[in-house]
Amino acid sequence: MSEPSVSEFDFAAWSKLFRENPEEFERRREQEIRKVIDARPDLQHRLEGLQFRIDAERKLARTPLKACLRISTLMWNSFYDLKDQLDGL
Repeated sequence: MSEPSVSEFDFAAWSKLFRENPEEFERRREQEIRKVIDARPDLQHRLEGLQFRIDAERKLARTPLKACLRISTLMWNSFYDLKDQLDGL
């Protein structure tokens, strides 16, 4: 199964959908996330856990920018944890 390239993502269309129909945007966003998770049955449990954590951070944040910052912090914390593990080898 080939993965879509960045060039296949239509930011303008997704942005327009969000502005015009946020409920449909959210439905489609969740559908696309599900496709990615389902494409990796070997990692499904971990990916679902990660998505749960991301969704929780989004709900706890008061604004989309704060959600982005919270999720970015999660990503960087994971990166530094991995770096520490590699440095320990």
